[in-house]
Amino acid sequence: TREGLISADQVKAILLFEQGRTGNNWLLFSFMSLGAGIVGIGIISLIAANWSAIPDAVKLGCDLLLLLTIALGIWNQREHEDSLSWELMLTFFALACLASIGLIGQIFHAGGTLDQALLLWAALLFPATTLTHRYFLPYIWTFALLMAGSYRLIMTPIMESSEEERG
Repeated sequence: TREGLISADQVKAILLFEQGRTGNNWLLFSFMSLGAGIVGIGIISLIAANWSAIPDAVKLGCDLLLLLTIALGIWNQREHEDSLSWELMLTFFALACLASIGLIGQIFHAGGTLDQALLLWAALLFPATTLTHRYFLPYIWTFALLMAGSYRLIMTPIMESSEEERG
């Protein structure tokens, strides 16, 4: 406005436009993710130290309670789908589902492999990846799917031929 290039009305319009925009604050998202990860690792360490003393029913009950709590949190945030808390809760739910698959496999001695768990996780979590408005969860989902699928396609024929040669 000082140089006469834009008018005062244009300055007001630009300021209103910029205030109404929701920016991607990657630094805040990164620190919140890091904090959630650190708290999660602390909780996991505490549980791991006492893992053998915890009954299987308590493990499964706590797992179900955790998943339901996260799902209710996501449900309560449904009006704020563009918020950072929505994205963090979806990501936390996705990781909790992967941990639940591992827990169920451990309790019931399923004996599956990591690629099978990741393929099951990717199939179960596909709807959750469509609910997100950012790219973090879809990137994790895509990476897990590609990693598990490529391992399954590449390593299975190699492992089957080695077993035939041995026997």
